[in-house]
Amino acid sequence: MSIKNELILSYIKELDAGTKISVRRLSEILNVSVGTVYKAIKAAEAQGLVVTKPKSGTFKIDSGVIGEAEPVSLKRAAKFLGLTMIIEPADAERMLRRVVICDGSEKQLRRALSDEPKDNVNVLCLVGDRADMQALVIELGANLMLTGGASAQPLTLIQAERSGLAVISALQDSRTIMMLLEKLHSPAIESTDDAQSWMKMPKYLYSNDVVADWHKLCEDIAIQTYPVVDENLMLCGALDVPKAFAANPSQRISGILRPENQCMHFDCETHAAFRQQHSRRYRRR
Repeated sequence: MSIKNELILSYIKELDAGTKISVRRLSEILNVSVGTVYKAIKAAEAQGLVVTKPKSGTFKIDSGVIGEAEPVSLKRAAKFLGLTMIIEPADAERMLRRVVICDGSEKQLRRALSDEPKDNVNVLCLVGDRADMQALVIELGANLMLTGGASAQPLTLIQAERSGLAVISALQDSRTIMMLLEKLHSPAIESTDDAQSWMKMPKYLYSNDVVADWHKLCEDIAIQTYPVVDENLMLCGALDVPKAFAANPSQRISGILRPENQCMHFDCETHAAFRQQHSRRYRRR
């Protein structure tokens, strides 16, 4: 991540929850380009720092700790996220009272949890690839979710099983998991929701992106229309895929749009044909 992106993310983290974020205002305050701010906001969305609401704008959200208003069980939380417990305790239906993101120091974690392990059995800690922090979570008697595809040491898993604690594995990062769990606490979420459908991140581009961003997004296949939106997630149109294949990677997306009513869908065969047609140009990238 670039220094400018880190600067913008640091600024966003210091904002109060509910603060509306203006791309142009951030650009002026931090003396960076609008394009850099767009990319930083996309990174902030992925980390669960902000949320963009259609027709309203982008807002800072509080993603620290889930409260106790609508507790759910560990088992239901795992099922809601489409995950499987690596270690499932006998009382997996016990209520989940708190969720803590463990991205700080061991001292901070000890302050966040009780000194008595029996008081932490209803707490779920989100930990990435930090073996020391994972072991400390289990030592303190809290349940563990391994985020970002991280794995745990065998001794940590053994200790969790002996202590009757849950261990869950997730490919998403801690901030994304926190956002999804917050959805679980929302009355707008119904039991009929299909976890696999809402867990898939929507693929869209900002009008200020460049063709290189689209190449990163579609990677190997392009089987759908790629909508293009502005900073408020208002639809500007759809990417003209044939033009995108032929365009320079630095070309602005806004210059190769199809009107909204001319969105073009691609299947695998069509995509393969375009790849072959523009293979020489594509290889140069």
